[in-house]
Amino acid sequence: MAHIRLNISGLKNRDGQERVERALRDLPGVWAAVVCLDQSYADVEYMDDYGPSADDLVTAVADAGFTARIGG
Repeated sequence: MAHIRLNISGLKNRDGQERVERALRDLPGVWAAVVCLDQSYADVEYMDDYGPSADDLVTAVADAGFTARIGG
């Protein structure tokens, strides 16, 4: 299993938080996606060999209406 943190711009409320979590969880190979609204990041756990690429994760966040970049 792999882990990645995405810093997300534009999160303002719980609706946005839920949209991002749902968009990330819908990707094949994602086990968990938790968004911290207060600090505007998402922690994503996914399968190493079958999971999405970092670009896929960023695109999913963009499709939900927000901007993401790989965080630390």
